[in-house]
Amino acid sequence: YGERLDQCGGIKNTSPWWATIKVENHTATADIGEVNYYTTATTYDVWVKMGSNCPVNDYKLWVEFPKDTLAFAGIVAYGSFTPPLGMLSGDSTKVVVTADDPTNYPPGNPTIVFKIRFNRLFYLPAWTVLPIRFYLTAQNYIGYNMDEPFGWHYADLTLLDGSITIKPVPPPPPPPTCPALFVWNGEVFERENTILAECDGKVVENDVTDYYCVSKRMQADSDVLRFQVREDGEEISTFSNFRLLVVDHPDDKPIHVTREGKIITIGQPHSIIWARDSKGNDITELIATKDGVPYIDSGGGWFDVNFGALSAEEIEGFTALSATKPKDEEENSASGSTTRAPLGAARPQDSKLGVSLKMADGSWRLISSEDARLEPAIQATFIDPALVSPDRELILRYSWDGYYEIDVLDFAKAEPFEGETREMKLSAASHSVAGTIRDRIGAAIGDEPVTLNPGEIIDLAFTVSSLPPYSRGTKRDYIFVATGQYHREGKEETPRAEFALDANFPNPFNPATTIRYNLARPTYVELRIYDVRGALVRTLVSGHQAAGEKQATWDGRLDSGVTAASGVYFYQLKTVEFNRTRKMVLLK
Repeated sequence: YGERLDQCGGIKNTSPWWATIKVENHTATADIGEVNYYTTATTYDVWVKMGSNCPVNDYKLWVEFPKDTLAFAGIVAYGSFTPPLGMLSGDSTKVVVTADDPTNYPPGNPTIVFKIRFNRLFYLPAWTVLPIRFYLTAQNYIGYNMDEPFGWHYADLTLLDGSITIKPVPPPPPPPTCPALFVWNGEVFERENTILAECDGKVVENDVTDYYCVSKRMQADSDVLRFQVREDGEEISTFSNFRLLVVDHPDDKPIHVTREGKIITIGQPHSIIWARDSKGNDITELIATKDGVPYIDSGGGWFDVNFGALSAEEIEGFTALSATKPKDEEENSASGSTTRAPLGAARPQDSKLGVSLKMADGSWRLISSEDARLEPAIQATFIDPALVSPDRELILRYSWDGYYEIDVLDFAKAEPFEGETREMKLSAASHSVAGTIRDRIGAAIGDEPVTLNPGEIIDLAFTVSSLPPYSRGTKRDYIFVATGQYHREGKEETPRAEFALDANFPNPFNPATTIRYNLARPTYVELRIYDVRGALVRTLVSGHQAAGEKQATWDGRLDSGVTAASGVYFYQLKTVEFNRTRKMVLLK
């Protein structure tokens, strides 16, 4: 009893039966967040931080919002905190947020304790700013229960307003520069995905084999399935083999193929407890619901996902972390499938999507560096169960450089596929320049591979007339297998061996400037901009990056989307091994 009371002041006199308490300078802060949402979002969650130099037991706060634009949708719990009650006031322009004893937020700096959720009433154009303010009334308070006979003590309260800023959807990533697979849908060849993605950003001495589940709708043409492999970028590719595998499986047991070619069956997903990105936004609803409304980031960043405490049985064996197919492919997917793809991937093309596991000591362990594909149909990360402690929260971090877009993320159990797999016969293969190449596909090691230069096309046809019809309640998937390698045309430059942060150009600048830097090896990177007071104004990069030359552009806007004022700013590059800050000037 005395120890708890001592958190709010010194105990002047104690005995087994009573204590005299003195509270000095009891202060508290409530801070509404400044959050960003893309024009595609229909629901906005505005975080509220709270802090005090005493424990917080109860509070009442009045929050104003523009009722002609937004509708109050409720209070959302955050982390392990119990959400308060929220209801509209009589004039429907204010939300009354009330928490009764015992709330028991611990004393300390302001931390997010709940979210206020709003629904938009109509489409909002980009850069619309919606103010979310505290209504100034004597009924606002934050209190600490000092227990009988002392009663309540109320803090001197600081209220900080917030806002919602609507951002435009960032442009999609540029077309890939590695070879791409196209499938015949009965009318045209439709782009399926990049292939040989393992060659991204590195020099490959030996052929790699890429296994890929086809996600687009295919239409047989005279008992054959037709494919094209195109080089629309600047790579020179060589291929030694193409194969097509056919897998029939129950509708409710979707499959996935690993990098090594092992086919697995995916079970039902675990629930996401919470997810938040590097800007502090709660994105749980965005990535936990397959609704066609994606989470999008075009500046490099990360998000953390908490799947809760799992038992030893739940983490035993293969486990897969994956994401969902594009919305227009839902009719081709099995009901309840959990291994779906992100709608996009990191850029530039040689960047990777890093997946890290939070360890017991709070550190992050990189467990996977996924291939940077533009339109991955299925992308999964497999977690060694030995790294996950039973009954401890499983938290994973996704980090990227450049553009990333995702609709839904799943964490599910995976088991070996026990059904039958058939291999189709390659009936024809031709090259847009070399002509017929059927005899060179699958040839013995040492024979001349097929070369694909920029602008060239390989046509492939696989006979499927021998396939039996599949029965009701099953689904047929095709796995395209390509063996080969690619590299950029021309001589590869020798990478710089040191970490470096170069001067931005132009400087002074208006309205944008480019910041170049070099990474001596793959690492976690933060590139941030601060004003002269040391306040963070913009995060340009926050995530795992491959080694090599990099660059980022600052468009002169704050993280909130507001244009920065003229003046001196500092940009800081920080890694595990390197930390440097340089100065730049924004002039208008």
